[in-house]
Amino acid sequence: MSSTKDFITNLFVEIDAELDRATNERREEDLPGIRPLHIRVLGQLCLLMDERGLALNPAATRDMDALVVGDAPAVAIFRAVLRRRGLIYDELSSEIWLPDDALFLPSYSSKNLQVTYLDPISALTSKAIKAPEKNRFLVRRGIELFGESLERSIARYGGNISYFRGGRLSL
Repeated sequence: MSSTKDFITNLFVEIDAELDRATNERREEDLPGIRPLHIRVLGQLCLLMDERGLALNPAATRDMDALVVGDAPAVAIFRAVLRRRGLIYDELSSEIWLPDDALFLPSYSSKNLQVTYLDPISALTSKAIKAPEKNRFLVRRGIELFGESLERSIARYGGNISYFRGGRLSL
């Protein structure tokens, strides 16, 4: 799984380098630079960015759920780098339900790019509440790993813990 983390880290390094290159080109043309890009990673990919989430062995995904804030040139660079790496930005990411107490953890920071990712308990809670059938086995493994913390979070938002408890899975 370290190759997955390396892939993700290299993705952000490449986005950062492209933002830097574009800013320098714009300045050479006496145009304003590109404002910093802020990416908040959601969905399956955030589990692949966290050591605890990696322990769940989540399926690799080709789409990137993220809340992206930046000016048009920065967002265009973000999308272009994703495409080059075989990933697709999910345009409906802003519709993903997040728990009120969701935490975002730091991942990458530079003058051009700030990246955070949704913590595993918040991500699994979101999956359990909004798509329990699709995510049943992932959430079951999450409950084994995170225990009562995840169970309390799911229950707090109206999830049916017994749906996910049925038998124990080994990690």
